[in-house]
Amino acid sequence: MLIFQKVFCLISALTVLSLAGTFYSSYLSANEQENLAKNYLIRGIDISHHQKEIDWPLLDQNGINFVIMKATEGGNFKDPRFKINWHKSKQTNLLRGAYHFYTFCKKALLQAQNFIQVVPKESNTLAPVVDIEFIGNCKRRPSQAQFKKQIGIYLKIIEKHYKQKVIIYTSPEVYKKYKLVQFKRNPLWLRNYERSPVVAQHWTFWQYSNKGKIPGIKTRVDLNVFHGTRKELDKLRQP
Repeated sequence: MLIFQKVFCLISALTVLSLAGTFYSSYLSANEQENLAKNYLIRGIDISHHQKEIDWPLLDQNGINFVIMKATEGGNFKDPRFKINWHKSKQTNLLRGAYHFYTFCKKALLQAQNFIQVVPKESNTLAPVVDIEFIGNCKRRPSQAQFKKQIGIYLKIIEKHYKQKVIIYTSPEVYKKYKLVQFKRNPLWLRNYERSPVVAQHWTFWQYSNKGKIPGIKTRVDLNVFHGTRKELDKLRQP
């Protein structure tokens, strides 16, 4: 009986390890991520105050085409490095844009007002981005109907002000739960570190890694590609 129990425990342990290996193997290695990303010519990064001080002239020399920086979060948070990043990035050849981290526990009107107060309306900058994800968000999850109503309000206000369709950044989990496929007129920016963004038939940006190392930035940084040509990217510029 004791021998049987030992054998059973060994088999169970091996099964757990096998399942764990299967789970973790779904994530791409850094080399695999880069190999997939090489299929796209337009490269970019997204940043926030977590990247600290950036050497913008050096960053401008390293094959980066666009940079999208955090401006606001929720109803009142303003990224402490946005103003300086926005100003210094203007002196480079990078196409730049700004994003708002959308929270589920604040009214859309307050969030839209927060973003508008911080981000200037400038021509030749990328369309505004709204970041919708579960990580770092409120614990409360709105129903699909509640989400659709509030995000609809946010998009309407921002698009009216900036005269451009908002780019929606999200994860596969949020995309599926809230059926973001319904926002077909908005460019989609999908985060997926496991594989290319196959969850969506139509995507515009793909964040394929959060562990990038770029000259000019001392910390790890998110890496992205654009699904299209530079001419198509320029169509996302604000008028």
